[in-house]
Amino acid sequence: MRFEFRDLPGYEDIPGVDIPDENLMGIWEPRRIADVDEARVLREGLDRPHGAARLRDAARGRRRPLGSIDDGTRTTPTDRILPLVVDELHAAGIEDSQIRILTAQGTHRKMSDGELAKKLGALMGRFEVHQHDWKKSPMHDFGKTADG
Repeated sequence: MRFEFRDLPGYEDIPGVDIPDENLMGIWEPRRIADVDEARVLREGLDRPHGAARLRDAARGRRRPLGSIDDGTRTTPTDRILPLVVDELHAAGIEDSQIRILTAQGTHRKMSDGELAKKLGALMGRFEVHQHDWKKSPMHDFGKTADG
């Protein structure tokens, strides 16, 4: 099978690659769990986090929170999770004008406006959003963490 990248904005300079069919093992996707009240599960997780303070308590008194979201290549339901996170920040006394979002797409290209709108859902346009560009953004080595 031949994989081409030339039609992907930002990846036009990456050459295509041939992968022999015998090396293709299949396509995997996340396991779906039926009959789960997603909103309840998310709310319970934010209400009672494991090993950490509740977000509204940890954020109280902060001035410029920065939330990081994955990019459009990931299936994270950010459009359903982020409103609950924003509710927690509001409960901490933080207003929309103080909240910033950083897209963390690794070496993927920046998202288009349409992709960003899909990722943010009803929250699109409410926050200052920065898209990381690994080709242009200066990276800084801060050393090693305590665990190596």
